[in-house]
Amino acid sequence: MSKNQGKINSLSHDTKKRILQVAARLFSERGYSQVSVREICELAEIGKPTLYYYFKDKQTLFLKLIEESRVITNKLIDEFIISQPEFKKQFHGLFRLHLEYLKKHSTFVRFFFVVHLMSLDQNLKNVVLEQSKEYLQKLQEFIKKGQKEGHISPELYLWLFLVRFAISCFITCKTSIQNLILKESWKRCINSG
Repeated sequence: MSKNQGKINSLSHDTKKRILQVAARLFSERGYSQVSVREICELAEIGKPTLYYYFKDKQTLFLKLIEESRVITNKLIDEFIISQPEFKKQFHGLFRLHLEYLKKHSTFVRFFFVVHLMSLDQNLKNVVLEQSKEYLQKLQEFIKKGQKEGHISPELYLWLFLVRFAISCFITCKTSIQNLILKESWKRCINSG
């Protein structure tokens, strides 16, 4: 590959990433049906032909956001949980995973949590539900493993789901005070133990 071709591919990747970031933010703020392709293009500072070069239509863009969220989540699960040899490190990895996700992919995190509240057609709802089931299944398998090995009590199992609910509430809110509280809470969880 020539030097110029590498530069073009990099610009192309940056443009696609910018479109995804803008769309995730707009969908999170206003919902799927309240966002137009025109608005996405304006905020991403591209023309409609550029968006349609990367995505067939708004629904394809939305599905790509869901897929991107799944890919990021799986990568972080592999990095912070599966790669750890001991359960205690995996448990700490669970919290580090969410903190890392918040730091590097906050727009996708907000999108992932808010997408469940959006008014969507049944096909899109099914895709969203499948992704959620996949994540929750991995989390449940992890917790069952911890219970089987004697690391997690039933009370802790309930606590983990309450924490996940609290996280989703904080993520969907935009105030910096709530984000600061969440960040500090995660730091305390990670640093204890």
